[in-house]
Amino acid sequence: MEENFKNIETFFKLNMEIKKIMVKCAPNEEDNYNQDFRIKYGDKLYFAIEDLRDYFHKILQLLNNKHLEKDLDSFFELMQLELLNCGYSFEKLKKFYQSRFSDMNLDLLNKIKDTFVGYTMFNSIESVINDAKTVNELLHIFHSYVLNNEYIYQEMPLLIERETLNGEKIKLYGKQNQNATNFFQNIPIDLNLGATDIVSFDNKIIMMIRDLGHALTIEIDIEDNKCMVKYFIPKICNPEKAKLLKGINNINDNTNFANGQFECNIDDLNSNLYTFLSMVPTDADMFLEGGWYYEANNLKK
Repeated sequence: MEENFKNIETFFKLNMEIKKIMVKCAPNEEDNYNQDFRIKYGDKLYFAIEDLRDYFHKILQLLNNKHLEKDLDSFFELMQLELLNCGYSFEKLKKFYQSRFSDMNLDLLNKIKDTFVGYTMFNSIESVINDAKTVNELLHIFHSYVLNNEYIYQEMPLLIERETLNGEKIKLYGKQNQNATNFFQNIPIDLNLGATDIVSFDNKIIMMIRDLGHALTIEIDIEDNKCMVKYFIPKICNPEKAKLLKGINNINDNTNFANGQFECNIDDLNSNLYTFLSMVPTDADMFLEGGWYYEANNLKK
């Protein structure tokens, strides 16, 4: 279990390094100053692709998915070929960065959110990896796979556990972290939570909570006294109630899921999270006003 924790801890570090490469490679007008600068920028992209290939291969090893190495090699070999075809045209290099590094296809995002949902017949990375066209999409696939896989949480070293009033287990895994421990110990036991798995890292906390939006996942990054809280709700159940959540993104009428994010001070993290958790729709909210089956329920009366 300790090894599993170290693997996921390393995954998040690699995740951050990949993001840094993407930011570093973003084109700016200085890269178009003259031919020498354009050559230098093209070379930067080429060596970045080599580094990215290495990082993603390490991720495959961490997640025990070495059988996908050929798919990854094909992905990055095609990138290098397309880069060479750009020559040193700055306009082509800019378009290359957008189409192969940074773009995110909405259809693929929706497919990822439908594919990786906790407490379901969890689909494999293979079902979506060949749809990725950019580094950003590829990274999002692995990130979503890790965050929404309850088996990954439950393979971590268990630190402590307790029960809610409704008899559900709340478990804290990972590394001792005062912020995560404080959050865990002070969760109101009357919150209507399902099975709750929390994993603590040095400056990060991730959690999955069953029965809130089916399988709510939360990722918290802590830096100094600031917390960035990101969440994914795979089954919103009651769109009108979900729209009241702090930091919620626009909810599309044609989708079942929603996500969002908000920032807060470390001293306010617990109160913000407890309030947030109390507001996330559950299956019971489907039959209340604003829920998926509210109108159909009324018609039967």
